[in-house]
Amino acid sequence: MAQVVSEPAAACLAYSLGQIDQSESLTCLVYRCGGKSLTASIVDINAGMFTVKESMNESVGGDKVTELVVEHLAQEFKRKFRADPRETKRGHQKLRINAEAVKHVLSTLETANCHIESLYDGVDFSGNVSRSRFENEFSKILAKFIDPITKVLDAADLEASAIDKAIMCGGTSKIPKLQKAVASTFPKAEILTSINPDEVIAVGAATQAGLLPESEEIEKISQDENLASNGSFAVQATTFDITYVTNLAEAADQVQVLVPRHCPCPVRRSHHLELPKDMADEGQTVQVKMHLKSVAANTDLAEVRSISQFIRHTYNFGTFSFQLSLPEVKKDAKLSLSAHIHRDGSLHLALTERPSNRCAQVTIAASSS
Repeated sequence: MAQVVSEPAAACLAYSLGQIDQSESLTCLVYRCGGKSLTASIVDINAGMFTVKESMNESVGGDKVTELVVEHLAQEFKRKFRADPRETKRGHQKLRINAEAVKHVLSTLETANCHIESLYDGVDFSGNVSRSRFENEFSKILAKFIDPITKVLDAADLEASAIDKAIMCGGTSKIPKLQKAVASTFPKAEILTSINPDEVIAVGAATQAGLLPESEEIEKISQDENLASNGSFAVQATTFDITYVTNLAEAADQVQVLVPRHCPCPVRRSHHLELPKDMADEGQTVQVKMHLKSVAANTDLAEVRSISQFIRHTYNFGTFSFQLSLPEVKKDAKLSLSAHIHRDGSLHLALTERPSNRCAQVTIAASSS
């Protein structure tokens, strides 16, 4: 095993959310419904970074749906032959196997045929199940499948309108009526179902695996002269802090660390900037001064609060500095500041305003820093 990746993150990676446009900022719902469990997760995507804000688990899944089909088929058999095939373990198991097949067929077709040989006391059974009948039965327990969504939104203190995209994954989420129910819960969100829900998590994990070094590279690293006796090896990491100061009233002259030193590369980090509550209606120009600097080993950043203090506690101040600026930022806007250090050492910084998607950004080549 090369790496562990969470299921919500894997689902987002499968659809390349936040990976193509580095300034993209999204709030996503990852809805995974498997055979025995259901998980609804809220994921914030900012500058390519995934943050799982809340997650809600319920012990409800495809087994409950299968039992509905079993009940329907058993009632049809009783109506025709005056006997209940569930009285024997063998008959009950045959019903479950065929009910599972019927459930999958009805996810794509309007009707499903069911033929079971020697279901009960040597009697064969044949029947048809329509999608409308299946959905009518499924409606009885649909609320149990939607309830975790309501709970996770309440836990994250979000409205349904705040969700930009909803990802359906897990075999049970292929049921059309369930997809429609989720879509009706989030009328403004894009429901992502283009990838087979059974394969979404696997596709995301494979995408992440493709970003990892090849096995030959790992073997080369392990044989490198930097390999220590305890089995550790050297990795590329930042030797400086990326800090910023804004002109916003509530944080003016306050040094904030966006990317701390000793972070392994590549790395992405982002901060949300709080706008002043008494900001003028016509808006204001937001300026962010960025600095790359080496911090003295004995400096405690927790005690460093202002620019003047920071200068006294650092050396090589102003190794690299510049300013990002966005004019006429409204008080109801959302601002985020992000930094992405690539494998080649280049640095990309962006100041993004939502929902207008205006962005002030700069890319610094490795040789510049």
